[in-house]
Amino acid sequence: MILTKGEALRRGILILFLAIVLIGIVFGIGFGTYMCVMNSCYKHSSPFEYLESYAEVKSVFSRNKKVLFPDFSALKLDESTTDYEVTYASHFRRKPLGYVVIGNSTIAGETIRFRLSCETPEYEKTWGTRLSRAQYDQDRVYNYHELQLDTKSYSEDVFFRVDGYLYGLEAQYHHAPADSGKPPIDNNALIALKDEVHEIMLDYINALFEEVKAK
Repeated sequence: MILTKGEALRRGILILFLAIVLIGIVFGIGFGTYMCVMNSCYKHSSPFEYLESYAEVKSVFSRNKKVLFPDFSALKLDESTTDYEVTYASHFRRKPLGYVVIGNSTIAGETIRFRLSCETPEYEKTWGTRLSRAQYDQDRVYNYHELQLDTKSYSEDVFFRVDGYLYGLEAQYHHAPADSGKPPIDNNALIALKDEVHEIMLDYINALFEEVKAK
């Protein structure tokens, strides 16, 4: 069949239109799939990252020379129970805002869970913090503890803020569960344990406080 010039032109325009539509559909599907995958990754990506060692934590903060990494050997943490975590400004993990080192230590035959943390000034703006600047002054060490004889538990929190950088050390103790076979600690032993942990924490945080101020 011989097409007139007008019919050939219309058919050519129709073919071109269909080609553009098909390209648009393919591109749309591809782009939609890409965005779906990326959104899924970001949705499940956390701004909190667990690392393998203290050295990795230091590496993450290599550009921030104000962040201090205290020697925590005095806490005698069991390396097999120690975790290292870094908090970022977002799930893109480009700007680190704080770190946490958590591990168990054995004191007077009991397991104490220590938590050493550092938060940069930007941490509070991004994620908030349990320690409000309006409530706690800078350049001062604060200490709070709670001893519960009825539940055989003890907790303590020691912290300070210098130049907007918040450093804290927390301790948690809970008696062994009933099925552990270990007899519960008596009140006198628990009070003695509290006093020993309290002294360790104050010595540690005061030394760190002086080190941060001198930096």
